[in-house]
This record gives sequence, C-alpha cells and structure tokens, in this order.
Amino acid sequence: MLRELISELNAGVSPSEVKRKFKRILGSISPVELSEIEQELINEGLSREEIQKLCDVHLEVFREQLEKQKLKNTKKPPHKHSYGGT
Repeated sequence: MLRELISELNAGVSPSEVKRKFKRILGSISPVELSEIEQELINEGLSREEIQKLCDVHLEVFREQLEKQKLKNTKKPPHKHSYGGT
C-alpha cells in the first residue's frame, strides 16, 4: 500500500488525497513497522527521495494528531461558581 501511495505522489496525486489514504494505513501499523517497511522499499530500489515524499505526508498526519491531542489536553474544565451565603 505504501508503494502505491508513493507512486500516486510521483504521478501528481494531491498530497491531501494521499494523506487521507495514509491515515487509514497508519491506523493499522506501528511506527516501528512503518520504518521497517520504508527500509524494505529502499532496499528494493526505491529512492530515498521517493520515500521522503511519503515521509512528508506522514509528518503532516502526525502534526495533525499532535494538534488534536494538544487541543484535547488544553481544554479548560467548566468554570464552577461558588456562591457564599444561604
């Protein structure tokens, strides 16, 4: 699947389209597996430049996930009013 995504990027498919597909793939593999797959593709003859295109998409997906996590963690709890007296 990663090879297909790289081919799509090289063929001029928009990075946003490839990013959408890449998000689905990332949900089923670990970062270690992704690294191993990228190394296999290099060993099979894919250039580092081609792999780099996919890495750029991967970084963008990762950045979006971090932003979502950041927003989730920075939400303030609801303000509680404390009323004195009876």
